[in-house]
Amino acid sequence: MKTILIVEDEFDLLQSLSLALEIEGYKILTAGNGRTALELLKEIKPDLVITDVMMPYVSGYELSEALSRMPGYESVPSVLMSAMDRHMHPKGPWKALLAKPFTIDRLVKVVTELIGTPDQSHRIEPAKE
Repeated sequence: MKTILIVEDEFDLLQSLSLALEIEGYKILTAGNGRTALELLKEIKPDLVITDVMMPYVSGYELSEALSRMPGYESVPSVLMSAMDRHMHPKGPWKALLAKPFTIDRLVKVVTELIGTPDQSHRIEPAKE
């Protein structure tokens, strides 16, 4: 199963993104800020990191830069999430930028383009309404 680390300081958005990608079949790990994410990355190697840009302690830019320099993690892609205009972002090691607000379909498309689809035997079916 493919693992995604989502780093977001807005709890409701973090939960929504986590649930959406879990339903798709990915294993999700979360961190509420970049500093916590860096600590987690000492213990786990995810297939993808999705991070908000504007966070306390360590920004998404700094997290993506650190990830790209970590021995053995150079191939782990990162995706930035930001409400800022996409032209305002500096160049960096991240592979994609999700402009807030974005749809779950857009999120899933970016994830599958970067790391492929999850192991479908672990797919969680959404509850019937």
